[in-house]
Parts: sequence; C-alpha cells; structure tokens
Amino acid sequence: MELLLLYVILLNLFDFSSGITYNKDTAAVEEWLVRITLQHGLNIYTSEGTLLDRAREPILQWKLGTIMTKDDVKKLYPHVVGLKVTKCPCANDVALIGFLLNSKSNGIYIGLSFSGFWNYNNITWYNLTDMIYSEVGEVDYVTVTFERNRTLSEESSCFYSKEPFHDWLPCLPHISKGMKTISSAVITFLVDQEHSSGVFLLRNQKEITTSVHILKNNKLSSRPKFPRFTFPSSFYSPVGMVFHPRSHFLYAYGNQVWLSIDGGNTFELLADFHNDIIKNTYHSFYTSDITLVSQNGKVYLTKAGLERYSEVGSITDKIFTLYYDHMGFIHKLTPDRFEDSGSFTSFGNSKGIFGQAPNMGFETALAPQYITLDEMIFYAYVPENENQRTIYTKKFNNIHSGKVIHSRKTGTAYIRKILQHDTPKGFLSSVIAEVIDPFGIENVNESPCLSSSLSINPDGNFYKLTLQLQRVVSSFQDSDIEKTVVIPGYSSFLITRIIDDQNALAIATMPIRAPENMIFVKDTWFLYNFGQRNGQTWSIYEKPCNYWFQQHDDLRSLNVLKYVDLGKSQTLKVEVIPDTKGVRTLEIPLLKVIVGNPTLLEVKAKGSFDDTYSYLMEVSAASTAFQQGSTSLAFVVWGASTDCFVTTFVPTLKSSCSYLKSMHHIPSKFIPPEDWISGVHTDSQGFNMIKTLPKSGKFKQCANVSTREECNCTNDQKFSHAVAFSDCREKLPRPVADISAKTCGLSRKLFNLFPKENRLKSARLRSPQNSALWVLSSNGGPEGTLVVEGEPRESPRLKWPGGWTSEPRGQAPGRLSARDTERTAGREQARTPGGGGLHATSESLSWADDEHRARRTHTPPSAHTTVRAGSAREPRAVTGATSVPPPPHPALPPPRQLRAFLPPRSEAFDAARLPASLLSL
Repeated sequence: MELLLLYVILLNLFDFSSGITYNKDTAAVEEWLVRITLQHGLNIYTSEGTLLDRAREPILQWKLGTIMTKDDVKKLYPHVVGLKVTKCPCANDVALIGFLLNSKSNGIYIGLSFSGFWNYNNITWYNLTDMIYSEVGEVDYVTVTFERNRTLSEESSCFYSKEPFHDWLPCLPHISKGMKTISSAVITFLVDQEHSSGVFLLRNQKEITTSVHILKNNKLSSRPKFPRFTFPSSFYSPVGMVFHPRSHFLYAYGNQVWLSIDGGNTFELLADFHNDIIKNTYHSFYTSDITLVSQNGKVYLTKAGLERYSEVGSITDKIFTLYYDHMGFIHKLTPDRFEDSGSFTSFGNSKGIFGQAPNMGFETALAPQYITLDEMIFYAYVPENENQRTIYTKKFNNIHSGKVIHSRKTGTAYIRKILQHDTPKGFLSSVIAEVIDPFGIENVNESPCLSSSLSINPDGNFYKLTLQLQRVVSSFQDSDIEKTVVIPGYSSFLITRIIDDQNALAIATMPIRAPENMIFVKDTWFLYNFGQRNGQTWSIYEKPCNYWFQQHDDLRSLNVLKYVDLGKSQTLKVEVIPDTKGVRTLEIPLLKVIVGNPTLLEVKAKGSFDDTYSYLMEVSAASTAFQQGSTSLAFVVWGASTDCFVTTFVPTLKSSCSYLKSMHHIPSKFIPPEDWISGVHTDSQGFNMIKTLPKSGKFKQCANVSTREECNCTNDQKFSHAVAFSDCREKLPRPVADISAKTCGLSRKLFNLFPKENRLKSARLRSPQNSALWVLSSNGGPEGTLVVEGEPRESPRLKWPGGWTSEPRGQAPGRLSARDTERTAGREQARTPGGGGLHATSESLSWADDEHRARRTHTPPSAHTTVRAGSAREPRAVTGATSVPPPPHPALPPPRQLRAFLPPRSEAFDAARLPASLLSL
C-alpha cells in the first residue's frame, strides 16, 4: 500500500512539474530539490531527489555537434589518457565529460548527461572536432597558467579574463622600476569575489607564499592587501589552490593541505601527507564534502570548514575522475564505465566506491595512562633507533582527531585532543581520549607475571621492573614486550626489554608520577596490551555520526540565498542535536560561525543549550554599512564526524537595494528641466549638483539604444531570469499590505485621498521634522518615480511624475484643464444613474479603458510643487510649475521606505481614473 501511494505521489508530481513555472525561455535556473516524507504508524520514511526543467536548461537545447555511436566511442578507449568533467553550476545533474587523448588520436569528444552520470548508457556522445563552439555559459573569471620555461617570463606565465573574454590581463601586477621584488612563479591565481581581490599561490627558490591583491575594475593593484603568508619548509610540493564552491573556504594543497577562512591572509595546517601528494580535489556544494585523491591512489575526505579529515579508501584505476551530483552522491567515472556510491547509510557519507574503510592506526605500541575512570592518555612509542625520516610514521597526527581507538580484545575510546611533545623520552606524541567502553586487561594465562608482586626502581633513563616471587611460578615472557603496566594513581610503564624471567626494563609515561622503591602486590597492578609485536592489537576508525543538524525555518536547502535590503536584517536559526551514545557533551558552543566578508554586514550570534543538551544558535545579519555585495555565512559543527551527512551550513547573504527601488539624493536648489535632461548642473564652485548612486553592470540587449522599444525584447525575454536578458526584465512593485484591486494596490499606510467637489484635494504623510529630500525609484530614472519632500515643521508633499500631485491639507487644490473638466463631467453624467463616477463606491480601475486618456496630465495645483514627467531619458516640467527651494537640511536620516503601485511605463498617471473606492477611504 505504501509503495502504491508513493508511486501515485511521484506520478502526480511529475505530471504537475510542467506547471510549476510559466517561464518557457532558455535560461540557467536552479534545479529543484524534492523531498517526500511518508508516515506509517510511528515510522517516518523520507526520500529525496531532484527535479530538472529540461525545457529551459541551456545546454540541453544546443546543438553540440555530430552524435557518436557506441562503437565510435569504444574506438577511442585505447587513446584516452585522462578525463575532464564539468557541470552546470545551477543544476549539477547536467554535466559534460571529455576525453583527453594521446598524440595518436586528435579530436574533441564530449559526453552529455542530464541525470548525474547514474547510467553510462544514458550518455549522449558528441564529436566537436570539426566545429568551434561559440556558446559561453555564465562564468566569473577564467585563469590560464603556463608551465614556465627559459623562454617564458613570469609576467607571461599567467593570464586572466572575464566574460566575454576579449581582454586578457597578466596575473602578476605591474611592478614599478626601482621596487625590490623576488622572482616568483605563479602556481595558482584565483579571484575572490566576496573580497574583490586576487589570491596568488607563488613559488620561488626559497619558499612557498600566498599574496593577496585588491581587484578594482578588473585590474590588480601592485600593493598587496595583506603581508605575504609564508608556508613552512615542510610544504615543499604545492600543486594548487581552490575555493570550495559557494563559500569563502580557501584550500592550498600538495604534500600538505592548508585552510584559510579570511581570504588568504592566514592559513592553518589541515593535513600532512609527507611523501604522498594530493593531486586532485573534488567538491560537493550540497553536502560540503571535499574528496582529496593522492598520487598513490589514497582517498581522503573532509568537510568544508571542518578542521579534521579521514582516510576513506583507495582507487586502483589508472584513468578516472570523480563527480558529485546535485544530491551530493559521488560517482567514479572511467572511459568505459561509471560507478556510483549507492545510498547514504543513515544519512552518512557515500564512499562505497573506495572499498572497505581503512584502519587509520600506525605500526607502533601505545601506552595507556588513566587520568580518571573515564579519561585516558595514549602515548605513541618511538624506538631510540628509529630513522629520523620515518619518525612521523610512529606519531599521532591530525587525521586521528575525532576518531575512535578500538582494542582487539575489547573497549573503545573517543580521541578528543592530539598532543605533540619531546618528553617523556620515547614518547613524541599522545592523545587525550574519553573511554566509551572499558578496555580489557591481560589475565594470568596470557601473562604469568601477573601472579606475583612487582617492585619498581629507576635505572638510568629506564625503570627496572622486578617480580617478587611468593611460592608461585611467575615470570616475564617475550610476549610481554610492548605491554603496559598500569598502576592506579601512578605512572604507567611500557615494557621495552626482558632482562630475565624476573626482570624487565620499561619507560614511564609520567616520570614525575613514577613510584620509586615501592612494591605492588598482586591484583593492585595490571597489564594492557596495545602493542604490535605479535600483530596489531589496536586500530583507529572514524567515529559514527555524533550530531544532527536542524534548520528552524521552512527552507530545507543547505545552500540558501537570502537578500538583506539596505537598513534591514535577516535572522537564521539552527539547532545541533548531539547523538553521542556514551560520550559526554561538553557545555561549550557546538557551532562555529564564520563570516566570509565581515565588513559587509553586521553579524550577531546568540547560542544556548536546552534541557536535552541540544545547542540552539540564532544569527542576525543586518545591513548597516549601506554597502552592496554578497557574502557567505558558514555554520560549522566543529566537533562533528566526517561521517555526518551535514557538518556545514553555508547560506549566502546578499546586501543591496531591493529590485523595486533605487536611491538618489536631489539637491535643495532649483535645477532647470534642461539640466535634468543633460544630467549636468554646476554650482558656483563647478560642482555637478546632479548626482546619483553608481550603478553596476552593463547593457546587453539594450546597449546603445535610447528607448525600451528599441531593445526589441520578446515576452519570454521580459520574464527571463537569464543575465543575458536582464535589460528586458520589467520589475513591478508589489503592495505592502493585503489590499484589494479596487485600491490600485496603494497602501493605506502611505496616504489617504479625500474627494470633494470632484477634485483631488489632499494627501497627508507623517514625516519627522528636518527630513531630507529623497527619491525612491523603481527603474532608476525619472519616470515612475515617487518623490517625498519633507521640509522642516511642514507636512510633506507627495508628487507623482506625470502630472498628478497631492498637497498637504489646507492648500488650495489645482484646477483641471477645460478639456479634462469636460471629459470628467461627461463621464460623471454618463455614470451617475448607475452610481458611477468619481463618487462610486465599487468601481474598479481599468488601465486599458480609453487609451487616449493615458497621455493626459493635470496642471499642477500649487506653486510649491515640482513635477518631473516624460520618459526616463527626457524628464520635463509641467507647464506653469514653479519651485521654491526648501531651506538647507542639517541631517540626512535614512530614507523612508515607500512602495506604491506604479502606472505602466508608457502612461502618465491619470487621477480622474482613480476608483471611487480609493477616493472614499
């Protein structure tokens, strides 16, 4: 029954998918995420998937080239030396795979998938050899880096460009003559759009560095934004640098992996692979997974912003690439087959394609030291004769953070902290671990020495352990080497050598707590076996997911985009639910909040625990600096396991004026209409009094035209979300309150209209004293502009360019022209029997009625009113209008937010056509 119900739901969903959006134009739009939840009794079943609008996805509509048969593709297999994959940024299920061929075969061959490479047979292959593909997708910057040789200078080794890629600039900024510089080769150059800067990974004969330069007008400044960051000499083989998608997390990788969260100013060491080198990184924006593949075929996993990682398996294929689909599933792609990871296990990570999870332990003995009944320190033993080049193989490192130590006998402990040190002798690293399950001890049958008492005495750098025989057969055996003597309240001792049956040498884990000349009777001392002399007795594996992440809003996506209007704020609430199973939950914040660009928004965070030890975090982001831009905001569960489905939540916050308005400041002095048209009006000092806020972007469809009609926009282009048709898109403001169509969408909170003697008389707005003059415009021009003027100690005047003006109460209303009066009277007389006219109570407004009246304007009623009308490029003043400049304003408070229903762009506002239902308010 449940399966039948699910089938019906899916059938209805996909039948309805064509009606989800009415847009039919070709444009890159975000792929839909579909979540279906079914409940049966106390059980809840959830399934997720994606919904792709195939009718609008651009690349699915293009003719890429000649379609290839399966036999044609198979002929290329022997010549393939590598694979490249790229995917649509908005819909990751739409992707391309390309063959890199050897010199024996030339050509361009790509395969197209719209289902995330789940099935090899569903790939459509194209031959692009005989054509040059000219379509360009929506990209930001492209960098081209060459391997430098004797004939190639540093300046000629790296170039970057922005769409449409006509102008290519050198990555290295110009250095003035006389400036002392160190010759460096560019390994990687990236553009950080959150901080408007360029980030270099550089290499010279002495060191590896990063340098950050400000990017202004697509050009790099010669002066660095921060002092250069120099990596230690242990980072000797850098390969590249990459930003995690849709975030500010910057990774530099090679024989080590470094993480920066501040735009390249500083870096923290994440992983050290010593003789192995990370060659490629693969990222999932949905789950924040980052997969690292080394040249030896080992595969490692981390999460965006997480300061820990795990080894998850290996890859033996010589030619392969990895790919994350839109739901975060990872796929292994080879020339002749695809392998998927299957389903997530309990919403964990999908890594079945990499084989069995490896043991992250290392070949040495561990010496346990109890701190409390629930907490231990494990010391890693390094022999005295160990080669300096291989000492790192006997030490704990970052990969063990957050992992679990397992004993072959019994017992587990959760690693909380890693320590590196030089003392005590023989132990160069250790971990502090919390006991989950008690560890098993040795018995008399396994170690006969336990049947006697034990005395401990110092012996140089060692301690001598002597058995005190008491009519029992007891002795040390070779199998006791690398076992640990544990005495409650004292230092532990790792046995390193057997002298004879009754004596052995050991090293102390805590020499300051070592007993001297003391005898411990039977059953007061114990033996633990964490050695590897007779085979590995301990192992380290990833801890199962120990936290659940929950969002406290209706948005279920892990990468939401939220808009923050100027002067407004957004609030995000998340909850972290611990699932520790025997491990204590420390009452310290479980979430770390990282702001990509802290200068853009004012971010405040407030966190607290509830009675169930769940941690709630509320973050508010306010646009108080009046800056335009976007930034990522990362919530990182720093203590989470890499097995968790979600450890990082990265919403994007965009700060700007809303799409319905722009802001201009109008000088208090009178400016003639002809100056408004030219855009220049200078004062006595030569300063241009007509200033507007700068606008970003460039014209595309409407380039070099003066009217909207000349743009030749189709209806589909007007409704399109594509950047290429942004000039065509027409934005209409929405009402600020739920008001019927009879009020024309005008908010009662803005103004009221009072009819008297068939005339529009007054409209009142409350405004603070000494308010400045601001203009809030829906389209960036004089047309369709709602103007609010506030003078000290006077009520403001509301003016609508196009002729209609409202005056403060008590001023004489204007008179209609004779022609307008005649038409108005005629309309009233025609409608009076039916209760119509301006005094009607239920007449609705029809903008299509009497099209010739759309051009009509009213004579301004007061000499205190300035009216701008006409097209966006030709503002004009209505005949008879004069202006008295208001007195100077001592302060500029934040602009008052106004929203109104604007008339069509081609019409001027006709007050006579206002419905009586509005006029009678």
